[in-house]
Amino acid sequence: MPLISYTVKREFAVGSTAFVSVTDIEANASAQAFYSSTTDLSGLNEDDWLVTLGFTNSANNGYFQVLATSSATGVRVSAYQTSVVDENASTAVPVTAYELAYGGPDDIDSFTFIASRYDFPFEVTRREHVAIGGRVETVHHRDTKYYQLDTDLFTSSDLPRWEQFWFSVARGEEFTFDFYGSIIAATGSVILSEPITVRLEDKRMSLRRVDTSDYFTMSLRLREV
Repeated sequence: MPLISYTVKREFAVGSTAFVSVTDIEANASAQAFYSSTTDLSGLNEDDWLVTLGFTNSANNGYFQVLATSSATGVRVSAYQTSVVDENASTAVPVTAYELAYGGPDDIDSFTFIASRYDFPFEVTRREHVAIGGRVETVHHRDTKYYQLDTDLFTSSDLPRWEQFWFSVARGEEFTFDFYGSIIAATGSVILSEPITVRLEDKRMSLRRVDTSDYFTMSLRLREV
């Protein structure tokens, strides 16, 4: 089965939620939590990602993973880049929450899928000039290899992963594609067999639902870098 390996991009996370810049957020080291006196912090779920900016102590600014469903007045976190240190509420702190389907910010997520159609267009870019004598002169610029794939049917439970992948590479980020699939080692880890570096050519997510069922398919056009 084909395998895709990409870098999870926090700025393209699925289901982001922003809280306005507020001045009542305090950081508590012993609880590893952020508390508020008036701002409603509810709505954050376990394994969401919380981003804070504006604290005086830089240790409190960054990405934190939510440990449990937040309450209106607080949210417990697990440090991703740093641990929370004590700081009273004073400065304006913009807070943003991100929902990531798999992995953490800037982690590498790898997954396999079944493809129902494979096309490998090979494009030659050249310029031809016909001389007075009739001889054709050709200037070869480049060769470009594409991979056009349609996935087999998958259910809505797989949508978050596909959405997270698409939003992570939609701005031209490079990622790894292994057409020949993966080898599963004895430890269960995924080993790429013949990986290549590609970019997504599609400018929109080609997701199709099969009638009113719970099945979907997606088309991908990749360009080898």
